[in-house]
Amino acid sequence: MGRSISGLGAVLTGLMLFATAQAKDQAHWWPHWRGPDRDNISKEEDLSKKWPASGPRVLWTKEGLGVGYASVVVVQERIFTTGMIGKNGVLFCLDTKGTEVWQTTYGPEWTGSYPGSRSTPTVDGKDIYLMSGEGLVACYRGKDGKKVWSVDTAATFGAQNIKWGISESVLVDGDNVICTPGGANASVVALNKKNGKTVWKSSGPGEKSAYCSPTVVAHGGKRIILTMTAKSVIGLDAKNGKLLWKHAHKTAYDVHANTPIYADGYIFATSGYGTGSVLLKLNKSGTSVSQVWKDKKLDVHHGGAVLLGSLVVGTGHKNTKGYAGIDFKSGAVKWEHPGVGKGPLTAAGGMVIGYSEKGKVGLMKATPEGLEVVSQFRISHGDKEHWAHPVVANGVLYIRHGKALAAYDLKGE
Repeated sequence: MGRSISGLGAVLTGLMLFATAQAKDQAHWWPHWRGPDRDNISKEEDLSKKWPASGPRVLWTKEGLGVGYASVVVVQERIFTTGMIGKNGVLFCLDTKGTEVWQTTYGPEWTGSYPGSRSTPTVDGKDIYLMSGEGLVACYRGKDGKKVWSVDTAATFGAQNIKWGISESVLVDGDNVICTPGGANASVVALNKKNGKTVWKSSGPGEKSAYCSPTVVAHGGKRIILTMTAKSVIGLDAKNGKLLWKHAHKTAYDVHANTPIYADGYIFATSGYGTGSVLLKLNKSGTSVSQVWKDKKLDVHHGGAVLLGSLVVGTGHKNTKGYAGIDFKSGAVKWEHPGVGKGPLTAAGGMVIGYSEKGKVGLMKATPEGLEVVSQFRISHGDKEHWAHPVVANGVLYIRHGKALAAYDLKGE
């Protein structure tokens, strides 16, 4: 009997150690748009606090990924991204040495203004989910790229495309895939992640999609989907798609390309073209919001923002030439700084990593007192616009530029 108990104890201990190791590994993954918590903050630690003048060591560069602005996701030893070859979208799977494992074509991609793929894939379990610039939502097996299902949201939900193509990275919430076709009676929908069947559809505010990728938060005893549609910031009950509230937020061309940021019952949303930012406060049950402040100084175009403690950091479009730091709760502008210039950013190891639209990458320290550019270098790979968001996973910085992806060592001296 003693042996049996001892053996059982060893098994349980082994399982606990495996679970702990797996949880530790997952902390270094980047499974979907804006990272593990969709807040654009990496859980990486022990990263270099200063880079060489030429930039971090280049581990590898991969060409031939097609035309596109999609970022990457990193799970276990696999990297996924999308690109357009010819007129078709392609989902790519690479290993962490940059070698292609497989690729699969998912259908026609956006060939209009600024052609190319937009959607960063989403990894959930063993499957990969994506949404094309033409509104196709599809699921593929991670191991070999075999299609599991696909749904043409334009045909199924009567949606119309938008000026620069659907640019949404879908959200997986439990058993559902959440996306925003923008149909008159199906502004936001939930699809069963196993088979693509419609779970619910919400008319929401009855507005088109707005280039925004949703997030989900727990508040007031419910899960709330937060996103922006053409004219509004909205909150939906994740269980059934019921519109809980909407808040008017209008901008030029209906471009709301930045995922809202949630913290402590507050929601921060920002848009470019001089529109600026707004902070909303949820009521206790999450069924309504009230405006706390609104300010035009930080008008993020499509580079996203990060919340570092009490400070929101982002780059402006019309009203801020470079970076701005604003107080989350009050909206007070703490500072403005040119940084490395307008563009997407992420946060890792307590630092901000910015990727400017002119091809500079900067390592910056941001505090309520100011911004310091510690290191910077210029991207030499790829072509066309510098728009893909940078990603940090497993001590590596990934920069997508057009048809090329480069990996940089952030652990080195």
